[in-house]
Amino acid sequence: MENKESMNEEHSGTWEIVDKSKPRTHRLKVPGGWLVTISGGFSFPVTYYPDPEHKWNPRIK
Repeated sequence: MENKESMNEEHSGTWEIVDKSKPRTHRLKVPGGWLVTISGGFSFPVTYYPDPEHKWNPRIK
């Protein structure tokens, strides 16, 4: 069940590079957390990282 706040929240629309080493780690701010993917191979798996307050603040490399 979604709350009304998350229904109105928009995604950032911009994938951020978290780590530039190969394979690269990217994240996208979405309602309630982040989408995280790894690029540099044959596939690009995507996972959801729950973080309602978007506090995940890794050192961007």
